[in-house]
Amino acid sequence: MQNFVAPYQESEAAALERVCAALQSANPATLTVAQRNLYANCTAIIGTHGGGVDAAGLKETLDAISGKQTTAQMRTGIQFAGAQFTNIGTRLAQLRQGVSGASFAALDTGLPAGSGLGELFAALEDATGYKGPAGSAAAEGGGSGDPGSISASTRLGFFINGTLRRGSQDTTTYETPFDFRQNNITAGADYRLSDRIVLGLAIGHSDGTTDFTDGTGRLDARSNLASLYGTFYNESFYVDLIGTFAHISYNADRTTEFSINPNTPVVPTNCSGGECSVDTTASTGARQFAVSGNVGYSFNHGAFTWGPDIALDYTRINVNGFTENDPDRSGLGLAYGEDTGESLLAKAGGHLSYAIKMPFGVILPEARAHYVHEFKNDQRALSVHFSADPDAGTASGPVSNFVVFTDPPQRSYFDWAAGVSAQFAFGISAFVDYNAITSSDQRVHEFAVGLRVEHQVP
Repeated sequence: MQNFVAPYQESEAAALERVCAALQSANPATLTVAQRNLYANCTAIIGTHGGGVDAAGLKETLDAISGKQTTAQMRTGIQFAGAQFTNIGTRLAQLRQGVSGASFAALDTGLPAGSGLGELFAALEDATGYKGPAGSAAAEGGGSGDPGSISASTRLGFFINGTLRRGSQDTTTYETPFDFRQNNITAGADYRLSDRIVLGLAIGHSDGTTDFTDGTGRLDARSNLASLYGTFYNESFYVDLIGTFAHISYNADRTTEFSINPNTPVVPTNCSGGECSVDTTASTGARQFAVSGNVGYSFNHGAFTWGPDIALDYTRINVNGFTENDPDRSGLGLAYGEDTGESLLAKAGGHLSYAIKMPFGVILPEARAHYVHEFKNDQRALSVHFSADPDAGTASGPVSNFVVFTDPPQRSYFDWAAGVSAQFAFGISAFVDYNAITSSDQRVHEFAVGLRVEHQVP
């Protein structure tokens, strides 16, 4: 069959032929129900579509039973790490402006440190005379000369930030199309060691759902994260560092549908009238390590604030191997080997904002843009075999081993954002923001509306 399939399907076609041969030569009395159905399915698929009889149908069937939906696990984990980075990054930008005590954001923008929101107070100083730490007395002495300033509050502070993310991916050669939704929340405490250094500890929780839009199932994921973070800043220059460790739990539902000749000699129990379906479930876990570094500089001229920033994000995820539950004993349940993936993203860009003084406060329209390049996250081959393989668990190993490929990475793309922030009296600020990442086959959208209240803790 290998001569009639796409190159990425050759190992799967060969595996199907090998497991059929192994089951045919086995003693029928020793076979389980799942193994007998696996034999019936593979012989029906080969008899219906093999030998060049229906090359297009063979390709579709191999895609249907390959289990390639599992490739979404790595992408989900990388996004979870990115959400933790942005939640903490927003706090670090705030800390560089001397805001400690308590901070609550009903919904954060999900943008990197130095993205513009953190430079709000510097813009306010030029536009309104407010004395923030950058280029002000607070920068020289931590605000000790002004008991009412934000930077005069306690060295110990805490925060709660959240993000929402929505997106989609088109059908590709190697992966299944999907829509995804993610919600993330991060809470932490930090301590200002000096006027230039802040260190902190944060915990986070993320959950996400990936719905495969071709009707082949869904993937649910949850992550609990712990992070150490810190920032060093001097005037308008800053360096941020974040380290994160996480555990991710995955739950997957996979639905497989394909067609066979209804007159095939042996009809599998998962088929009726030539239409076949397989429903499986699975769960597994993953360990994640991630680190982020961000360097930036802000210039101020009148009401304008602008400047460059660069960031480097590294994420490594180890997904445990797992075996699907096949309640109907179709024989087409799959067993997956361990999967390890790495991502190394470099981001370079800048931010621009303009402070407008109003009778009720200051309005700050802002825009950000970054060029993003992926140095790792290379295409991977995931090891898979049929769980009903009669040689699984033997010294020689399963005869139905094949590989499922991930997409090659989109090496370079842009992200951009635009929004409006407002600073009111009594330490109240609000914002509305839109952030977008668009590549050739994937779209990610973030829309945020939030309210922040600052409170001095004695």
